[in-house]
Amino acid sequence: MKSLPNRIFLFVLFFLNAFIGHAQNKTIDSLQRVLQIETEDTSKVNTLNELAYEFTISADSQKSFQFARQAISLAEKINYKKGKALAFFRIGICYGSQGNLPEANKDLNIALKLYQDIGDKGRIARTYSELGGNYGELGFYSDAIGHLYNSLKIHEEIGNKKAAAEDMQGIGIMYWQQGNDSDAYKMAQEGLKVCQEIGDSTAMGQSLSFIGEIYLNMRKYVEALLDGPHSSRPSVRRLRLQ
Repeated sequence: MKSLPNRIFLFVLFFLNAFIGHAQNKTIDSLQRVLQIETEDTSKVNTLNELAYEFTISADSQKSFQFARQAISLAEKINYKKGKALAFFRIGICYGSQGNLPEANKDLNIALKLYQDIGDKGRIARTYSELGGNYGELGFYSDAIGHLYNSLKIHEEIGNKKAAAEDMQGIGIMYWQQGNDSDAYKMAQEGLKVCQEIGDSTAMGQSLSFIGEIYLNMRKYVEALLDGPHSSRPSVRRLRLQ
């Protein structure tokens, strides 16, 4: 028999999942109603892309692909490169959520080229970051580090410090996966400094936990204890849907 705290936790978890699912269904229903009255313009492409995003969240990849491909078709028809790029990005993310990383990278690279053509620096950086995470998970650490450095450079250039800190931690994780604790530590410390600058306590905690893992690898046990809990190991998977 489950203890009372466990039963309460399961009830709360069930309630939250039901609430989130209901809210998500309302969003999808609303977007589909909007879609029915839109003309074939950029707004309709954006709505199709939003539906692809919502269905990725709800783990309905078939519908996510369906709406993203409709977005591509319409975007090509009206010459809307930004919408077309986002649709390929959405498809890449959906493949990534399925664990099909080689296919994800094909679509992300198409999105990257389109974003480069229109000069959307923020999206270029985001796509580099996703590709870096995928290459890392596939074990291609040199490629992963190269893509994440490209992302970092742009994020620093446009002043997105939060994303830059995420890139630094990602690069550190790739070094760590290769057994390069020294460079991993340097990047983790740089990322931590940026997190402290912007006052992101959640990211600071993640950085400290990662630094603790590095200290454990280096057999610096006292330092590892000082840098916080290590309940989960860092992951190279950095899937972000937006």
